Amino acid sequence: MLQTEKALYVRKDSDDNYPQQSSVSDFIDIYVPIHFDNTVVGVIQVQSVAGAVLGPLSSELNIVIYVLLLSSLLVLSIVGGIFHFFVLTPIKLAGSLARSVSAGNFEGRTIPVYGDEIGDLVEFEYNA
Repeated sequence: MLQTEKALYVRKDSDDNYPQQSSVSDFIDIYVPIHFDNTVVGVIQVQSVAGAVLGPLSSELNIVIYVLLLSSLLVLSIVGGIFHFFVLTPIKLAGSLARSVSAGNFEGRTIPVYGDEIGDLVEFEYNA
């Protein structure tokens, strides 16, 4: 540890100091070197229960996950609404016209709404 001259941590399954400080079985040891006159003269060890260190990070991560999930649901519902309005509705209108023509009713008309492929399909049925 003293050769790296950088802070490091070690995560252990149990506390090896007696008496045992906690009934929790997951600990984090943090080692920070002490510098004096550009040389390492010692190391400070800080031992903590992993839940105390990682718990707040876990709750923040949960909040980020929930926000991402809700925002993706919002985006998905907006895209679904746009898809329904611009694609499914003209197809349903063209389908209802085709059903009425196949039933012998030639009075039905649709008006092409868009200048894309679906509009061309409706216009084709409109002119047929």
